[in-house]
Amino acid sequence: MWQQPDASPQRERVNLTDYQRALLRTLSANGWVRWVSWGQGYVLTGLGEVRLDGYYERYGPAATLRAPRPPGNQ
Repeated sequence: MWQQPDASPQRERVNLTDYQRALLRTLSANGWVRWVSWGQGYVLTGLGEVRLDGYYERYGPAATLRAPRPPGNQ
């Protein structure tokens, strides 16, 4: 069974490089990832979750259970 690794405060933190910051900024600006509040910090979510939110906003909650089919495939 999987267990949470020790999250002790003694864990060393490493700062991001300027290149890593620029990459994350670019990915976020283009919609590939986004920052989400999580506890006392943030996590990144991927493209799939961003796309699902857009789909949900466009089609609503009922349509998320059954995707609309393209014309000719009904």
